Amino acid sequence: MLRPNNRILLPVILAHLAILLLLVLIAAPSRDKFYSSPVTAVELVAAVEVAPEPEAPEPAAEEPEPLPEPIAEPEPEPDQAEEPKPPPRKIVKQVIPPRIPPSDLKQRLRERLERVETSAPRRPAAVSSSRDNQFPYSWYKNYVQSKMYNLWKRPPRAAVGKDQATAVVAFRVFRDGHIENIRLQESSGSQVMDDSALQAVRMADPLDALPPEFRGPHHEFLILFELK
Repeated sequence: MLRPNNRILLPVILAHLAILLLLVLIAAPSRDKFYSSPVTAVELVAAVEVAPEPEAPEPAAEEPEPLPEPIAEPEPEPDQAEEPKPPPRKIVKQVIPPRIPPSDLKQRLRERLERVETSAPRRPAAVSSSRDNQFPYSWYKNYVQSKMYNLWKRPPRAAVGKDQATAVVAFRVFRDGHIENIRLQESSGSQVMDDSALQAVRMADPLDALPPEFRGPHHEFLILFELK
């Protein structure tokens, strides 16, 4: 005999099976919806080897771009070239020597020279003092005349440009004998003659000291150079 629980369980199971079957039938597709294509033949072929794709070549290293060549500037045409600037002109000022007014100085010195020649050998130079009364030492004047005469290089007459020429040079002698302020007092008219007279006075520096009896700091002298 079935127990009461089994009696209830059996109908429940049957009901579930019926529902499941119903669902299968509903879900199953109809035959009209399916078709089959007949296969006539199947041919087996060997496996096709696929060639490997060629590897892409590595990109070559980029060469550095060459630097642009410097553009040469066009040379100026000859007609467009700048003309050279002329050198600056030198301004030469002509110095006109001052004209010395004529005086009787040469005549007085010449007379003195003639007086000296009577007692001494002939000499072409004579010495005078700017202030004879303040310098009465004739022996010192003769000494100065003798020394400068020996040093004077008489220029040739051809270089002087005349047969006779005289020049007077002034200078200052200090107590110790050194000479300063040498200048041309009267020109001979010949540059060669004047330069030779000035050079003789310069070469005589220094002279012997002035006489100890002379009290002044210096004394002015004049010497005549005569070419004849």
